[in-house]
Amino acid sequence: DAAFAMHVIAIIPKGIIMTGKEPMSSVDGFKITLIGHGGHGSMPEACVDPINAAVQVYLALQSLIAREIGGTEEAVLTIGQLAAGDVSNVIPERAVLQGTLRTFKKEVRERLVKRIEEVAKGVAMTYRCQMEYETLSSCPSVVTDDVVTDLVEDTVKSMLPQIQVIRGGHGMGSEDFAEITGPKVLVHGGGVMASQMQKALGMTPVMIQGRRVTDEETLKVVTMVYAGWCNKTITAMLQANGCNAIGLTGADGNAICARRRPPVDIDGQMVDYGFVGDVKPEGVNTVFLNSLLAQGIVPVLCAINHDSQGNLLNTNADTIASSVAIALGEGTRLIYCFEKDGVLAEKDDDSSVIPHISEKDFTRLKAEGVIADGMIPKLQNAFKAIESGIDSVVIKHARNILNETGTILK
Repeated sequence: DAAFAMHVIAIIPKGIIMTGKEPMSSVDGFKITLIGHGGHGSMPEACVDPINAAVQVYLALQSLIAREIGGTEEAVLTIGQLAAGDVSNVIPERAVLQGTLRTFKKEVRERLVKRIEEVAKGVAMTYRCQMEYETLSSCPSVVTDDVVTDLVEDTVKSMLPQIQVIRGGHGMGSEDFAEITGPKVLVHGGGVMASQMQKALGMTPVMIQGRRVTDEETLKVVTMVYAGWCNKTITAMLQANGCNAIGLTGADGNAICARRRPPVDIDGQMVDYGFVGDVKPEGVNTVFLNSLLAQGIVPVLCAINHDSQGNLLNTNADTIASSVAIALGEGTRLIYCFEKDGVLAEKDDDSSVIPHISEKDFTRLKAEGVIADGMIPKLQNAFKAIESGIDSVVIKHARNILNETGTILK
C-alpha cells in the first residue's frame, strides 16, 4: 500500500512540484500554563507572578537546542504564543505559552518532548508557580519511499509534461545564517536545481571540472534559477527570520563586474565555457556593498554577474565568495557551506571529515581522486583567499554554520 499527499507552499512557483526523501519534519505542538497568584501591580511581594515564570521557561527551553542535542542534529523549537493578563497594572493569575518542536530523528524527538515538560516543571517550581502541560498535536516526520517517489515523478512527467519536477531535500526553514552577528554577505549558487531545470526542458547539462558550460539557452536557465527562484527564496527566508536582506545579481548596483572567460586549455584540449565570467576582487563594488552593510542590510549575491557591456555572465559562486571576501579585506572570514559536514576522505562516509587541509594536501588529494568535481574550484578559491590575507576559511554543512565543525583550510 502507498499513500500520496501534496503540500502547498506559497513560495514555490506555479508549475513546479518538489519531492524528497524527508520532505517534512515531525511536529509536536504543546501548551504550557503557569499558574501563580494574581494581585495589584503595586504589591508584587504579595503575588506569584506567572509572567516572570513564563519568561524564564521560554529562556530555559532555548537551551535544549543549544546544549542538549548534537551539533549535526536538526531541531527547531519555537514558542509562537505567550499570553497573560488583560490590564497593565494587575499581575495575572495565569500565563500561557504555546509552541512547536520540529525534528527528523525519532530519538531526538522523544528526548526533547520529554525534556520540554521537565524543564517547564522545574522552572515553574523555582518561581513558585504550578505548571500544567498539554500536548496539542503529535505528528511524525514524513519519510518517502524511493520506488513510489520515482513512480510519482515519472507519472507527472508523462501526464503533465508542462510541470517541472524537482527532487529536493528536506527542510524546516533555515534560521542559522540570520543568527550570525555583525556585517555579513551571503553568496549562493543553485547548480543542482539548474541542472534539473535543464533536464526538464530537454537540455543536457555539460560540466567540466565542476564548472558549467554556458551557452545562450543555458544562460537563460541559470539566470531564472539563480537570480529568480533561489535568490528571492533565500532573501524571503532571511526576512522571515528577522534578517533584513536584499537579493542581488552582480548587475544590480554594479555589485560585481566580471570578465568573460576566454577558451582555456584543459588536459590538452581547448574548452570554451561560453557565457561564463571570471571575477577578481577589483571587480567587486565594495563601496556599494559596504553602504548596504552600514545600514544593517545583508547582501544576498547570486552567481549571475555582468560585464558592463550589457551581457550577463554565469559565474562560479565559490569564486564570487572568495573574491568578495578578499575585496572586503582584513578581518573577513569565509565559510563555504554545502551538503556535507566537510571535505570527506571517503565520499560515501559522512563521518570521514578531514579536519585540516593545507595547499600541499589539496594537491595530493586531488591527484589521488579524493577531491574531485565541484570540490576542486571550491578549494582553489579557498586557498586563493588565504593567500590574499583572509583570516580563516572553513568548509562545512550549512546546518553547522554556527558550530566549530567542518574542514579548516590552512
